[in-house]
Amino acid sequence: MQSTHHSPLFMGVKNMFTQIRLNTLKYGSITLTNLQNQLAYVWDAAGRTIFIVMIMFIFVKLWTAVFENQGTAEIAGLTLANTIWYFLIAEVMELGKVRHDMRISEEVKDGSIAYTMIRPYNYLAYHYFNGLGESVLRMVLIFVSGAPVALYYAGLPTLNWQHILAFMLVAFGAMLLDFFALSMIGLLAFVTEDTSSFRLIYQKFTFILGG
Repeated sequence: MQSTHHSPLFMGVKNMFTQIRLNTLKYGSITLTNLQNQLAYVWDAAGRTIFIVMIMFIFVKLWTAVFENQGTAEIAGLTLANTIWYFLIAEVMELGKVRHDMRISEEVKDGSIAYTMIRPYNYLAYHYFNGLGESVLRMVLIFVSGAPVALYYAGLPTLNWQHILAFMLVAFGAMLLDFFALSMIGLLAFVTEDTSSFRLIYQKFTFILGG
């Protein structure tokens, strides 16, 4: 009688989990390596977040005047606090993402994509997890810079755990969709040398649909 531990089903499941563990370690190390590289220049990145403080201050003053002029506690179902924090989170996601499509385009044009693709990992997964290390640092710095302004002028938003869970799922899906869209734009360098026009169209498209 064949042992359960040596059955094809058991071995297949075992190999699957082994592969998942190896891929987690592999791509996790890529993210951590880039994060460590970015931490070496953390003060340069922190200096660039002054921009978000200025934008948040202007946005707070603008919407405070709008709410006072309307004489209402909510506009389109959002309070002043929720509006300010909504804007901050949107800026964290938009300014925190890495424009990896430009790197892909450069790799295609200079031929270095051949060197990258022979490495023992998925090409797009490499760019995703490599960019994740930089994005995490950017997002944290932007949030830490903008949150005090939002907290001081608007207070805490009214949220519950269901809202937070739904936001995390939607945010992850949106960022993943944006990653694949930008990846396709970068890979268009195989067809056309300059992809900046496609990038511009995509940016305007997301700006219009994103409100």
